[in-house]
Amino acid sequence: MIKSKDIKKNENSSVKLSITIDKEDAKKAYDSVLAQYAKEAQIPGFRKGKVPAAILEKKFGRGIRYEAGENLIKDALDEAFKEIEEKPLAYSIPTLISDFPEDFTKDITFEVEYDIYPEFSVPDYTDIEVEEPKVSITEEEINAELEKLQKQNAIVVEKEEGSRVEEGDIITVNYQELDENNSPIEGSKREDYVFTVGTKYNLYEFDDELIGLKKGEKKTIEKTFPEDYQVKEFAGTTKKIEVEIKAIKTQNIPNLDDDFAQDVNEKYETLDDLKKDIENRLIKEADSIIRQKKIDQFLAKLSEKTEIPIPKSMIKAELDNSYHQLAHQYQTTEENLDKALEKEGKTREDIYKEWEPSATEALKKRLIINQLIQDKKIEVSDEEMENYYKEIAEGAGVDVEQVKQYYAQMGLTNEQLSYDLKEKKLFDQILEEIKVKKGKKISYVDLTKANE
Repeated sequence: MIKSKDIKKNENSSVKLSITIDKEDAKKAYDSVLAQYAKEAQIPGFRKGKVPAAILEKKFGRGIRYEAGENLIKDALDEAFKEIEEKPLAYSIPTLISDFPEDFTKDITFEVEYDIYPEFSVPDYTDIEVEEPKVSITEEEINAELEKLQKQNAIVVEKEEGSRVEEGDIITVNYQELDENNSPIEGSKREDYVFTVGTKYNLYEFDDELIGLKKGEKKTIEKTFPEDYQVKEFAGTTKKIEVEIKAIKTQNIPNLDDDFAQDVNEKYETLDDLKKDIENRLIKEADSIIRQKKIDQFLAKLSEKTEIPIPKSMIKAELDNSYHQLAHQYQTTEENLDKALEKEGKTREDIYKEWEPSATEALKKRLIINQLIQDKKIEVSDEEMENYYKEIAEGAGVDVEQVKQYYAQMGLTNEQLSYDLKEKKLFDQILEEIKVKKGKKISYVDLTKANE
């Protein structure tokens, strides 16, 4: 079908493909559509299937030419994409930039533009230097983890009759807003609301005002909220809230001893066993965070040295995906998210403009990783994949089959998991090749905070 083809590269990994189709194939395509019209057309004065071609062309000429042209272009592109390396990205539909075919009695030439996977090379990176902070696990940090375990294993019990609310108590309240006449405001009432005093996990943050009250007591609180209050409709206003204490509970914290360690997990015989295991876990977590920090530094510096002509359709697809994920995060649809933005005087396009620099940089880094995996010919064997599953299973305290079933339910394929392992192997190599200098000392707490 294709008599000749030519491809030219434009900016940002866009190409222009020119195709010339032989006039004989052009006529065949036209005659095929004409024959179909002749078979199906119903025109008064003619039997079905017996309408002369001239009549059909006069009545349906434009439709016949359009359908024939569409078929020709589709078939020619299918043929071309089997032969050329410059194939379009999945989300880049070839766009016709020439005139649509009209004359099917001679050779037909048409041109399309589309985006392709960007071609680039990764420059030498062995001179890149990254910093590795020095972290030590302190006794205080181990004790802080023990305290968390104590709270997790605490038993919640009712406080004795006549006890008063104290910080840290778990209380159940009924509350409602009152108007200037001390009448309840419709729709503001909330019953059996439970929260821990001191956390301020309640709409009005009335924790402090409830300290000292007993079960069954009521208190009317008048509270003025600052201009920057997190609940926008309360900001800068004064509210009157009536609160009734329905229940007061406290946590019975277990003692830190060998029995506590055994209750946490039967694998521990003593409290020292538990503390040692906590220390080892914190060391592993710190090592993992430090490793990722070194990788992030490396990619940021390599990205500055690397020129990649990222196509616009690839950036658009990245932004579309981020918007979809945002809607999913808020458990809504993209259309509802559009409406919510409109209320704030924004559009999806405004958000895309804000996101584009970071989305482009994230894409650039992923492209670099992909290219390095190809350049280094990193592969993953079946045995390595199985060991990877075992490692995950051991860390989660489950068997390998459970891990495989979990990933299958999440829709993650072996190919996707294999890519994760390839990436891990890649950075194992790279961190051995680049320069790593010792950074400043930092506590485990500060390390994890910086990583949030």
